Amino acid sequence: MNRGRASPFGQDNNRPTSPYGAGNASNVPFAHVSYGVGGAPPPNNPGPNGGGFARNHSVTTWDTETFDGGFTHADAGDQEEIPKLHILCDAAQEDDVETWNLIRDWVDANRAKHSVLVAGAETLGDYNTTPLHLACRNCPPVDVVQSLLNIAPHTVQMTDSFSWLPLHYACANGASLDVLRILVEAYTESRSASDKRGRTPLHFALGNTQRPASPAVVELLVASGAATCPDENGMLPLHYACAYGISQDALRVLTDAFPESITATDNKVFIHCNNRIHSDI
Repeated sequence: MNRGRASPFGQDNNRPTSPYGAGNASNVPFAHVSYGVGGAPPPNNPGPNGGGFARNHSVTTWDTETFDGGFTHADAGDQEEIPKLHILCDAAQEDDVETWNLIRDWVDANRAKHSVLVAGAETLGDYNTTPLHLACRNCPPVDVVQSLLNIAPHTVQMTDSFSWLPLHYACANGASLDVLRILVEAYTESRSASDKRGRTPLHFALGNTQRPASPAVVELLVASGAATCPDENGMLPLHYACAYGISQDALRVLTDAFPESITATDNKVFIHCNNRIHSDI
C-alpha cells in the first residue's frame, strides 16, 4: 500500500479492514486503523448474483437493487424514505454517474418535505457515519456535497466513532480540491481537527499513495496550522509526506508552513525525512 516506503505506524499486526469497506481498502491509506472492541466495519458486500450495491445496514434493510429510480410520495412512508439517503451515499461509486443521480433524485423527490430531507441527512449508520461522511468517502461530485450541506449544514461538524469528520474521509480518499474547499468553507476548524489517533485531515491527505496530495490541497489544509500537529506517535504531516511520497512543490508548501518540522523527530523516520528534504529542496 505504501509502495515500499516505511509505514509510520510500525510493524504492528493489528491491521483490520479499512473503514471504507474491503472493496476500497486498496485505494485508501490507514487500512490498519485500530478500531478497538468490535473490530472493523463490515466489508462491502455485493448484492445477490454479484450485482447492485446491497449492504446489511443498521439504518434499514432496503437496498438499491430493488430501486428503479422512481421516488414517489406513494413509494413509501416517510419513515422508510428517510434512511434511503444514507444507503445511496454508501453505495455511490466515483465513476458511476447513475449512483450519484440516485442521490440527486432522492433530494428532488423530497424537496417539499424539509423534515424528511433533514432527517435523512442526519441518519447515522454503522460507526455513526452520516450520509455526508459516506459521500465524502466515495469521491463525490461537488454538487452532491453542496446539496447535503444545504440540507443539514451542521453535519459537516459531526464526527464518526473514530472522530473522523467528513473532511477526514474526503482527504483520505482523494476527493477533488473543489470538494475539499466546500468542506473547509463550511467548517474552517475541520482542518486542524484530530481523530482519536491525533491525525488531522492533512495527515490523511498525505498518506494517500494512490492520489498524492497536490500543492493546492496541501496549501488549503496547512492554512489552519495543521502542519504543526503531531499524531499519537509524534509524527508531523511532514513525516507522512516523506514516508509516503509527495511532489517537490507540495513538500515545499509544507516546509514553508512549518520550517521547524524539517528537524523535528519522532524517533522513527527522522533520518529518512531529513534526507528527502535536503535532496529535494
